[in-house]
Amino acid sequence: MRFRFPSSFRWFCVRDVDRFKNAAKLRSTLMLLLALIGLPAFSQPASSSAPAHSQKQQQASDAAQSEPQFIIRMTTREVVIGVVARDPQNHPVSDMKASDFELFIVRGWPLKSPRPITGFQVVDPALPSTNSNSPSGGFQNTSSERCAIGKYPHYEIAFHPLPSDFTGGYHDILITSSRPKVKLSYRTSYYVGETKTLSKSSIPVDMTVDDLLKQAACYHSATPPSISLAAEPLQPDNAGSLRYQFIVHADSLAFISVSDQARQLQLDVGICTFDADGIPLYFMHSPIERELTPLEYQRALVHGFQKQLEFLKQGDPASVRFAVRDRRTGNLGTISLMIANPARSAEANNQKEEAQKLRESQAKEDREKEATDYHSTASGPIRSFGTIFPQPGAMCGDVYELPQGVRTLPDLWNFDSIGTLYTYQLNVRAQNLTPASTIPGVTKSAQWFGIDYYGEFFIDAPGDYEFQLFSDDGAKVFIDENLLIDLSGLHLVLDREATVHLSAGRHALHLPYFQGPQGLALMLLVKPPDGEYRVFDLRDFAPPAAALETTSN
Repeated sequence: MRFRFPSSFRWFCVRDVDRFKNAAKLRSTLMLLLALIGLPAFSQPASSSAPAHSQKQQQASDAAQSEPQFIIRMTTREVVIGVVARDPQNHPVSDMKASDFELFIVRGWPLKSPRPITGFQVVDPALPSTNSNSPSGGFQNTSSERCAIGKYPHYEIAFHPLPSDFTGGYHDILITSSRPKVKLSYRTSYYVGETKTLSKSSIPVDMTVDDLLKQAACYHSATPPSISLAAEPLQPDNAGSLRYQFIVHADSLAFISVSDQARQLQLDVGICTFDADGIPLYFMHSPIERELTPLEYQRALVHGFQKQLEFLKQGDPASVRFAVRDRRTGNLGTISLMIANPARSAEANNQKEEAQKLRESQAKEDREKEATDYHSTASGPIRSFGTIFPQPGAMCGDVYELPQGVRTLPDLWNFDSIGTLYTYQLNVRAQNLTPASTIPGVTKSAQWFGIDYYGEFFIDAPGDYEFQLFSDDGAKVFIDENLLIDLSGLHLVLDREATVHLSAGRHALHLPYFQGPQGLALMLLVKPPDGEYRVFDLRDFAPPAAALETTSN
């Protein structure tokens, strides 16, 4: 199943000691600590009996007091793993308790060390969020399975890592359940950013830093992100530029080699813009090298490191993605933002009616085709898997890179998502791959990848609906969590039909797919009651306006 939330690290930063209930005890502890390390706990008025300072000494003392002497920071490290439990019929199990789970750190099978579960929460996406323990604005390695999030009930299981569990690199985990006949799906490892100096051998010999940044900014990072970023648009100096306020969150400073002893900032920023189809338009590389003053460093501990970036706007960009790489450790962070363009939005609205007419015309042509027509091959870029831009009411698909040699549709929870696609229909005709074949904005590869699609559709005419799936290679179709069509495995284009009775109302679609070597294809057709086969398009099964208003409220 797909709902395998990637593990995330949460650092909680408490900047206001008044939040603690026992303020007096905390004050005493801090004063004792500061006394031990030789720092003044609190400024005291000079006594009238104190010896007079020289003017030079007094000026030095005043200058020292103009900057904070220290900053109180208390942090807690926590690893949070999202877990989905399923019964033998593949339906989610949502009534489990923390006592039903055990968690282990694995260091080479069968060596495993148990870790106590320090946090447990049942998350039901159908209900309003009740999680009040949101992380601070600092470091957070968030889930990349955007489509999986918010679809099914799941569990968030947390533990506090030991020092050995928080060294740089990957750490394997094992979660078991005492509940019989329950299968658990979760990401089986988590990643911690490096804090040691990067060795030159860690950079691929056929790549440069510029290549690494372009890969991370225009497609996806080969290294999991460990630097938490924020960005917001600013008014540029001229209409031909884009300007952003760029922020490295405070709790990520440990992963960009900034400390009291070394306040030298050495970052490389990659910037990639995309057109409305999600195709990369322009890439630039901007280095940041500077020495932070003591005051700048102390401010960064609270507010993060901030930098303004301005660059030329080439073409008509619809979005921008920033990638930051620390030069010493090689740690990476990325963030994407949409670029507002009122003219483009107005044009898109004007095209809706024309698009509807074209879709109806294509549906008519689809109804007149024979099944064998869908096996005919074509050549060209494989962009019809979807776009990187969210589309209201569209299918959402998480993209995964797979190891070569996979022979059957794997459980995609065992891999890390590299991106997200959105599409209203699956209409990837059988095609021969070309050097230009790629999924824009996600991966340059046209082989050995998987996409896990989720969507919702609305039925207003209950009855028997026939679905037909074409795939090269493996794919499955689930309707309301029930397996309807199974075409798993490595194969040329195959098709299979199945019928399901659908009642009026909402229904869930889940379609995992993987592509192996050579050609590819993925098409889903539907035949409504008293209708003919046509490409299944969620816009043809959108909820009525009343249902949309109820959902939005």
